[in-house]
Amino acid sequence: MNITGITAEYDPFHYGHLYQMKKAAELTGADGLIVVLGGDFLQRGTPCMIPKSLRARMAVDSGADLVLSMPYIYSVNSSSEYTRGAVSVLESAGCVDNISFGCENDDLETLEKAASASSDDENLAPLIKENLSKGISYAEALTRSAERFYGREVSDVLRTPNNLLACGYLSALKELDSGIKPVPVKRRESSAYGDASGSPCVSASRVRGLLKEGKADQARSLVPPAAAAVLKELFPDGKTAASWAAEADCSMLRLLRYRIMTSGRRELAAVYSAAEGIEARAAAAALADGVRVMDDFIDIIKTKRYTRSRISRMLVHTLMNFRAEDFSELRGVRYARVLGFSEKGREILSVMKKKSDMPVLSNLAGLSRYDEKVRRSVELDIRAAGLYNMLHGGSDITGGEYKYVPYRG
Repeated sequence: MNITGITAEYDPFHYGHLYQMKKAAELTGADGLIVVLGGDFLQRGTPCMIPKSLRARMAVDSGADLVLSMPYIYSVNSSSEYTRGAVSVLESAGCVDNISFGCENDDLETLEKAASASSDDENLAPLIKENLSKGISYAEALTRSAERFYGREVSDVLRTPNNLLACGYLSALKELDSGIKPVPVKRRESSAYGDASGSPCVSASRVRGLLKEGKADQARSLVPPAAAAVLKELFPDGKTAASWAAEADCSMLRLLRYRIMTSGRRELAAVYSAAEGIEARAAAAALADGVRVMDDFIDIIKTKRYTRSRISRMLVHTLMNFRAEDFSELRGVRYARVLGFSEKGREILSVMKKKSDMPVLSNLAGLSRYDEKVRRSVELDIRAAGLYNMLHGGSDITGGEYKYVPYRG
């Protein structure tokens, strides 16, 4: 069986995602598609609008055969760790032949040059350090350094987030000495796989924005039928996502202020991805007047050097009590938690259970029989689900994770 893997968040699933699925299957001749899906929080450090159970359902009903959850330790992380985590899960599945990813530049040779440049510490590290001293962000420091050493063609590739993720997948494949074949798919503004009226592909953030504005009909017209059905269920006519988002934002702000005010500086500095001195800025933000929403909070903390996404991830890790020490100990842990599957996906699972060198978890009932690192990482997933439910006023904080039944398409 020829299996292709895709990494995604699908918050929500839209026509661009459907195009990628179909194009990846076409380019690879895939018999089956595995999706490694981000968990309860997006890679940029914000809670998902659509719960992971429903995102898994959208994926399966739109053509995915098996949906696996990406562990928290990778899904809320930098692009390099996010991509490394995804590749390690697919590699450990034991049956994946290809990995496909969307990017603005689909020339594999150019992407591989950019991937080598982005991981070239020997030549770029001094230049990056020099550029960082000028007060610019790491991403800009990287692209300027790459242009100076490797030329404009390579640096241009590194200037867009999706190309950076593509480079991350290529670097991870090389680092893990994987035999999985990379298959880039060029992103399109509009898609041949769009809806019948010829509506253009739009970003997930645009669809979320429409839902927050109460324009549910318009939002549903911009996503495939399976996704539209989920959005209809989650946000029926008359219900907007604005109150949902405001409640989560307010809850997260309150929890963060309390957590920071009751923690010592050393404890805050130990949080994973916390940069030197940034704990002092977080402490100041927690006590500042006029902070009404998370954006206000982040505005106080951010600097030119640290992006909003990095700060958002750090704040989630603060609430999760996820420390740098924890990541060092758990990095490399692999397991496949099943969120959904089709009939073909059931066949893939049977192959995985024979060939995979990692635990395949359809439920959490037998978690105690796995080694300590797997248990600790899964417990972080459970904790993240609990935090997500708290932000949205859920009464069942973590019990739902133990009762979770994978969606069957």
